[in-house]
Amino acid sequence: MSARSMQDLHRVLIWLGSLAVVICTVSAVAVHEGWLLGVAALGFGVQHVGWSLHRRRIGGAA
Repeated sequence: MSARSMQDLHRVLIWLGSLAVVICTVSAVAVHEGWLLGVAALGFGVQHVGWSLHRRRIGGAA
C-alpha cells in the first residue's frame, strides 16, 4: 500500500461503517429482522476503528 492509501484508510472505514449502520438500521425496522441490528453494531465497530486511526494520525490519543 502506498502512503496515500494508508492515510485514506481511516476515511474508508468511517464511511463504510456509517453506511452499514444506516442501511441495516432502516432495513431492520422495515423487515423486522433482528440480525440486521447485529450487522449495524458491527458497522459501529468499523466506524470506531476508523475514528481511532484518524485520531492517531492527527496526533491525538489512541
